[in-house]
Amino acid sequence: MRFDKGNSLCSRWLAVIETMKNILLRHSTRIITGAILLILITSIYFSVGFIDSDNQEPRDPFYVALDQGALFWSTLTFILTLLILAFFKIEKYLICFLFVFGWIISALILYVSLSDLEPFYTDIAIYQNKKQENVIIQYFETGITGNPGNRLIKTNNINAGIRNYEEIYDAPVLDTLFLYEFDDHKTIPKVLIIKNDTFHLQKIHNR
Repeated sequence: MRFDKGNSLCSRWLAVIETMKNILLRHSTRIITGAILLILITSIYFSVGFIDSDNQEPRDPFYVALDQGALFWSTLTFILTLLILAFFKIEKYLICFLFVFGWIISALILYVSLSDLEPFYTDIAIYQNKKQENVIIQYFETGITGNPGNRLIKTNNINAGIRNYEEIYDAPVLDTLFLYEFDDHKTIPKVLIIKNDTFHLQKIHNR
């Protein structure tokens, strides 16, 4: 009797599994399309809204890649690859060629987004106060010619993959720095006073 009940239960489970398999096969195209769209939307979010550029900066290569759109362009390149194979299989060569052109552009942008995973802002001098808060002098370059610039930020999570910070504007120390010169360490002060708070130099990084 127990053996018959066991067989009956097993048969029911097999029937459920078979039904689920048939549903998946019947709607496989929709499921795959939905999954690709979900990944694409998620990648757009990571590229545009995941990191707040006004008070956050990516420091880990993984987050730098996300911020530079690597997930979006890798997803788009994968989708274009599938479309190229699909249209090539049904001998729609003109459409296939157009997608190949788009694939090349997408792949190139993906390569560029992964070619340099260093943070845009380079930490040069790190200061610390008694509250274990950090003030950092950062160097950066803008434009095609690499115009040098610097800024001063305050942070409480200096070693985080995504660093939260507050930029300190109009700091007098920035006017006396020459970080773009080879011997730039001489212009870095040992002590900074920011809003009546004293920060002592802890470390200097070479560019």
